[in-house]
Amino acid sequence: MEIAILIIGLLSLLIGLAGCGYKAFTFIKARKVVSLSRNDLILLGVGLGLIGLGGSLITEASSLLSHWGWNNVHRVFGWILQFFFCVSFACLWLSFFLYYYKPDMEAKQRKIARILMFAAIPASLGFFLGAGEMVSPYLSYPLVSGFAIDGSGFHWFNYETKSNYGGFAVAFYGLVILLGALTCYWISDHRLYKIFHKHVIVDSVFLLAFPAGILGARIWYVVGNWHRDGFDQDFASIFRIWDGGLTILGGAALGIIVGVAFVLTRRKYLNIRLAIDLIVPTILLGQAIGRWGNFFNHEVYGAETSMWMFLPTWLRNQMATSFVDGVPGSTMYVPLFLIESLINIAGYFVIAWGVPALWKKKRSLGDLCGFYLLWYGIVRIFLEPLRDSTYNMGMDNSWSICNSLVYILLGAFLILGFQLYDLYKEKKDPRPLLFASMGLSFVGLIMLALPSLNIADELTKEILKRYTGYQVIFGGNASHLIAFISLVLGSLALIALSVLVLLKKADKKTQNILLGVSSLLLLLGSALILFGANAVAYEGSGITKNLSFGFFLAPLCSAGVLMLLWAYFFGSKEKKVDVKEIQEDEAKQEETKNDE
Repeated sequence: MEIAILIIGLLSLLIGLAGCGYKAFTFIKARKVVSLSRNDLILLGVGLGLIGLGGSLITEASSLLSHWGWNNVHRVFGWILQFFFCVSFACLWLSFFLYYYKPDMEAKQRKIARILMFAAIPASLGFFLGAGEMVSPYLSYPLVSGFAIDGSGFHWFNYETKSNYGGFAVAFYGLVILLGALTCYWISDHRLYKIFHKHVIVDSVFLLAFPAGILGARIWYVVGNWHRDGFDQDFASIFRIWDGGLTILGGAALGIIVGVAFVLTRRKYLNIRLAIDLIVPTILLGQAIGRWGNFFNHEVYGAETSMWMFLPTWLRNQMATSFVDGVPGSTMYVPLFLIESLINIAGYFVIAWGVPALWKKKRSLGDLCGFYLLWYGIVRIFLEPLRDSTYNMGMDNSWSICNSLVYILLGAFLILGFQLYDLYKEKKDPRPLLFASMGLSFVGLIMLALPSLNIADELTKEILKRYTGYQVIFGGNASHLIAFISLVLGSLALIALSVLVLLKKADKKTQNILLGVSSLLLLLGSALILFGANAVAYEGSGITKNLSFGFFLAPLCSAGVLMLLWAYFFGSKEKKVDVKEIQEDEAKQEETKNDE
């Protein structure tokens, strides 16, 4: 009986989705047809009804298979709310595609599609929360976080039982991250489509930037927890990414770098500063969605507290501190994933819509990318201290805080750099750029004198002693000393370059040599800082000597100098939109697909 209901529900859902999708696709592709006929509207209505019916039947089948035993009132309301959630959510996507992918749609129907799209957002959320409240008292906690298929069959698992199964496994954590990435892609594609009227621009960018982001998230986690998670003792564990261990700060950074590099080399018709303004802020929405992976994995939470009764029942039960036979206890962990998720959603709308509306004059292209770095850096620097220490990174639990400082300063440098570069282009006066670069060089060298974070006992977590930055530099660790010398020489080379340019005493070849040498020195110094971040103070004691914040801030100042000087020497001219080039690029990709 239960299996029959499940099959009927799935068929109903799939038929409804197929019907709505087919009708929407054929309507969008039909260039001469600009309005939906009465029969088309009836077909779409039937399709939405089948989608809602399928959702209700799947809910009922799930309850029977799981032996929920829910009472009749909750059962009926659960069916109804699940029906309307599926209908409203499907209506949201249907109206979205009709409104944005059929711009020549008849005016009245286009207006209705727009109203339905925005009305469906709160409706979908409300029906989902309502259906969740009907079901939540009958669920077993912690909730399912994935499934596995092995020699003994199909199995659902949660974060506690995952290790019991082998074979092929899919964790909801990975699916949530993929959904977040796809959301970034859809919104970026849509925003660029509004300008260029083409959907090909970010396809390849996404296919490269997303795996690069996963790689960067893993690399940065391994670097930060090299000693803490025992990667230095078991090198093979670096590649066991399915065991967990990703950091968003590293993933976003490498994803952005790879995306920018691809646009610069393969999308030369596109102004890179316009591209990062449109695309980078959407990463906040991807991160907001991705954080729900922590919800399913029951991880990266805050302190223990009493149940927050204003939260949905299923959410606070999942965040309970203990479970007995699927029943949660009376206390919960602070859901930091939810707090960060909501803040990031707000951040996207502030940066993508609020900043352009309030700062219309003198705002430079690329500033919104800088605001993204500022926003996320500030969010993380406030939330990191609230984490349960089990989920902190670094030997002194300050790795993520240092990374947050990096984001904040890079964001400030980007905004400053773009503003100064545009001022230079307007006034043809390089002095603001060069004076700013020299000032940052001096600031970076001064920051090296900041006190070390601590000399900490890893067993007791107690701070034993603080050292000045220079005491750490000359404390016997070769990587620290070489890093210091590299940063000093690189900064001095940049200062010399700025002076020579101001005095007009160097030809182009000399300038390029100085810029290249200083860049290599600064990169070398920064790399050595990372590898020597946790030097052992006393062998065999478990006591570590940690770098000062200045060791993270100094190379950042140098990076800011590099951005300013590279903008001066190699800043490209603003590119005009060339739709013909975009069409040619699209034609080449189509030819490649046909050849394959």
